[in-house]
Amino acid sequence: MKIVITGANGQLGRSIMACFNQQFQTHSSFVNCEVLALNQQQLDITDGDAVERVIKQLQPDYVINTAAYTAVDEAEEHIDLAYAVNHLGAQNLAIACNNIGAVLFHFSTDYVFSGNKLTEYVEDDIPAPVNVYGASKLAGENAVKQHNPKHIIVRTAWLFSEFGDNFVLTMLKLSGRENLDVVDDQMGKPTYAGDLGVAIFQMIIQLNSNTNAQQQSLIKQNNDLYGVYHFSGLHQVSWYQFAQCIFAQLAEVESTSCSQLNLPKVQPIDSRHYQTKAVRPKNSRLNCDKIAKHFGILPNDWSLALTRVVTAIWTQK
Repeated sequence: MKIVITGANGQLGRSIMACFNQQFQTHSSFVNCEVLALNQQQLDITDGDAVERVIKQLQPDYVINTAAYTAVDEAEEHIDLAYAVNHLGAQNLAIACNNIGAVLFHFSTDYVFSGNKLTEYVEDDIPAPVNVYGASKLAGENAVKQHNPKHIIVRTAWLFSEFGDNFVLTMLKLSGRENLDVVDDQMGKPTYAGDLGVAIFQMIIQLNSNTNAQQQSLIKQNNDLYGVYHFSGLHQVSWYQFAQCIFAQLAEVESTSCSQLNLPKVQPIDSRHYQTKAVRPKNSRLNCDKIAKHFGILPNDWSLALTRVVTAIWTQK
């Protein structure tokens, strides 16, 4: 089996590689598996000819596309670039994968929804993005669906990890401030990128299994396992509550090292008083029942991962 990961130098790509390296050591099905991690310099997914050439040459069984333009506010001004990566890039990969019969894993976002729903979003809810980033990701979803029937699109939300830029890293960088205002009227379920990596690993195992009778019955029952899935963390919080959790973990890290740290006083504010270029959805909560039903994958407690992430980032300062 051969797996290609695009965008391998980004937060999600690095998290998935770290997860796979660990999982391979304990799972016999992946003894002979080859994983090729390609960064942007090695494969620019916006270059259709290059994508077609590389995928045809490598002949992977699975392509995991973690390449994305994720700068939400900057996307409002760099519309062409956002669509080039999130829409055209996804389309290029879908076409190339379809040409060789490869399965394409593609990641999307809670931002494809408006955030106006009062309950958790399910996969069949009608998307209505409120910013350019969300619209470009939705266009990418549609392109993947159109050009490769063997696809799994995973929508996730509030991603964090030890790698790259994310909310946890931002809060830790701001930990020296005396006061800190954080939005309290946007709700979501933080997702540890490592947990998402484990979920993808488990999905590949099941898709690749030819001997599991129960799985084969499930495939027949549901026609196939391809389609759109939601995966996020277990507990919902606001950004303000998430920030409180981060600083609580930081206080524990510092207490173990006998250091004295003056943490900022975190104040909850309404998003109307925190203006950004891009509008954010008020409700980013994703329902994860479908991935549990089809693959047996349950949301993980992100607070457990948060302890490791805060410790890893802070001790590397």
